Amino acid sequence: MKKLLNVFKRDFTSVFIAQLTGAFNDNLFRTAFATFIIYKAAAITPSGRNFFTLAALAAYMAPFFIFSIPSGELADKYDKAKVIRWIKFSEIFTALLILLG
Repeated sequence: MKKLLNVFKRDFTSVFIAQLTGAFNDNLFRTAFATFIIYKAAAITPSGRNFFTLAALAAYMAPFFIFSIPSGELADKYDKAKVIRWIKFSEIFTALLILLG
């Protein structure tokens, strides 16, 4: 039991929370985005709907593939806690810009 509680030290708790909120946020927006595309493309043929849905999801996933290598290099080069703070700050800033849009 003591080993299990050591996993939830302050050092790892922030990482766990960041991973949890990031995964939830990504899945929520990806599902909402796909639902919106399908709803708007209802007048298109079924094959057209499939194409637009896949294209939209591919466009949504592209930044994960593009930026995963540079972010891994940054995390190796700099302090991981600072990198996570900057990434979360940029996510909040980006979300606020999207909200304005």
